[in-house]
Amino acid sequence: MVNFGEIKRKLDANEDKVEKGLDKLGDAAKKKFAGHDSQIDQGIDRAKDAIGEKNSERRDAPPA
Repeated sequence: MVNFGEIKRKLDANEDKVEKGLDKLGDAAKKKFAGHDSQIDQGIDRAKDAIGEKNSERRDAPPA
């Protein structure tokens, strides 16, 4: 079974590496799906924003 808490901790601990990977993913997607650059950029930006949120700000965080 997937432990989402552990995944979130690893994402937070390696935020810079994940963002670099998202940039590479975006570049590859732009090559494959030419003409959809703005949509791809928007998706990558949203993913980066979600990763950058602090645990206390996440919607699925337990109440304080």
